[in-house]
Amino acid sequence: MKRNLKIPKPIKQESLSFLTTLIATLIGVFMAIYLTDQGVRKKEKDDSTKLLNTINVITKQNIEHVNRMERFKSLVKDSTGKKSLEFNKSNPLPSTELLKSILSNDVVSKYLSEYSHSQAYSILLSADREINLNFSDAYKKRLSEFLYLISYELEYQKGIINSDLMLEKFKAKRDSIYNFTKMLDSANISKN
Repeated sequence: MKRNLKIPKPIKQESLSFLTTLIATLIGVFMAIYLTDQGVRKKEKDDSTKLLNTINVITKQNIEHVNRMERFKSLVKDSTGKKSLEFNKSNPLPSTELLKSILSNDVVSKYLSEYSHSQAYSILLSADREINLNFSDAYKKRLSEFLYLISYELEYQKGIINSDLMLEKFKAKRDSIYNFTKMLDSANISKN
């Protein structure tokens, strides 16, 4: 004797209703998580851009401060007509610690390209050496190099340029700052 079990229609409808509600709820939860995550990423990227812009402003202010110090230093002379060493001691070049601190921020580090990250710290470490030696011209060149690096990084993050173009533009600008091309050309001329 074979028994034929039939599921009553109300149970089928309840099961179907439960299953569709469960699926709709899961889809809604996953979409909410996705959209929230996208919003957080966009906010972090915007915050990173703001911090990079802040780095640009601070770097420009440091360069301008050094320019003002140099103008004032040219006016300060001791009795022998030489520039006062006391001026250098009492007016050191601006520190790069604030710039390093902003760069080390999690939000900035997360979105900064690998190349810019390593170059930025390398440049700032070199600038620190210039501070210790009180070489204002070399210090300004380091800060100018850093300024261009961050400017190109901002263009890269905004999607204006790709990483290859960013690298190419930065190397060309760095060469022009330090006149590498002119130095190489003069070295080649003297060999001939």
